[in-house]
Amino acid sequence: MSDGSITVDNAERIAGGKSGLIPHRKLRESLSVGNSVQLGFRAEANGRVLTDRLWLVITRCHHDGRYTASVQTPSSSLAALTAGALVEFGPEHIFGWEP
Repeated sequence: MSDGSITVDNAERIAGGKSGLIPHRKLRESLSVGNSVQLGFRAEANGRVLTDRLWLVITRCHHDGRYTASVQTPSSSLAALTAGALVEFGPEHIFGWEP
């Protein structure tokens, strides 16, 4: 992360297996185009770790179980995450969802 790149947080790792903190895995694996998902992001800049959680809308479901989604509201702390930016991620990254 020292190069300033933005990474998508692993919600499963952060939740630590605690039930109810993130949606069940089966649900996270069966989302559709148009669903909204909440992802966490982090980057390091000037020795500080910057984080943000954003809502995105799924625009593509890949055959390998991954998704592509577009940022709906720009990040207040991570300038590269502008409205409309596309992000690819897997079910393990999803903190929340809305139909």
